[in-house]
Amino acid sequence: MDTPEPATLPDDAGAALDELSSDERRRLATAVEQARTAKNWSVRHLAVASGLALGTISRIENAAANPRFDAIIRLALILELDLNRIVFGQKAVRQLRLAAGT
Repeated sequence: MDTPEPATLPDDAGAALDELSSDERRRLATAVEQARTAKNWSVRHLAVASGLALGTISRIENAAANPRFDAIIRLALILELDLNRIVFGQKAVRQLRLAAGT
């Protein structure tokens, strides 16, 4: 299994988010863990690929962390996740698309 290069982001991408709700943290945790296991990656492999600490990945997957924006972006990029879906949820994305006519 090849180890991908760590994701790189602009220096200003690390701004802290307002605290995520417990539902948002659980949604993020589920999305990250499911995507990671679908790729047959260990937590360690995802940590290396994303450039995030092993403990950070573990806390995110256990919904115990309020991750920084750059961490969420890194994970979404490396795991090919829909950022809107993991932050707002499938139902909210569907409602927004219906309202926008897309």
